[in-house]
Amino acid sequence: MILGLDIHGVIDKDPDKYAALARAVRSKGGKVYIITGQSDTSELRSQLANFQMTFDRLISIQDGLIEVGAPVMGYEESRPVFRSLDWNGFKGSYCARNHVDLMIDNSPEYRQYFTTPFLLV
Repeated sequence: MILGLDIHGVIDKDPDKYAALARAVRSKGGKVYIITGQSDTSELRSQLANFQMTFDRLISIQDGLIEVGAPVMGYEESRPVFRSLDWNGFKGSYCARNHVDLMIDNSPEYRQYFTTPFLLV
């Protein structure tokens, strides 16, 4: 099993529960992918370490869109802003391409882009 988890609005709302879930999935040979909007930084990794989150991959929407050359529409608080279609569709597309079995997220606007099972919390 590959489990996808969002950070902001999911893991950070109940870190103990999601850390336990991640450990359980990994203990059975599964993988845990953290899929978030935020760029992959040492600050983000430190936050996950503070939550005692174990995971196999950290995927950033922002970094992924930059990597594929998605058009930047502007900047907000020094962060690039992308078209809603690109941003909102990223997680669903990533999960489909990488065989994620379940994505847990708190953003209902992403749901329409998923073929992967999607649990809205």
